[in-house]
Amino acid sequence: MKDRIILVIVLASVLGSSAVSASSLSQTIKSGYHAAAASILLAVGISSFYTYMKKRKAEKVG
Repeated sequence: MKDRIILVIVLASVLGSSAVSASSLSQTIKSGYHAAAASILLAVGISSFYTYMKKRKAEKVG
């Protein structure tokens, strides 16, 4: 279930990013959206990596 949530976040970021790029919004709004999307993807990536390492460490110990 958690993988599905991550997939939805990534898909929404990518599709939203392409939609914003194709629209006629100002450059400031586009840059702001891209920065927010990149920040969210980075946070999800760090969180997933931390969870993976934590799970791997627990398997090594146990």
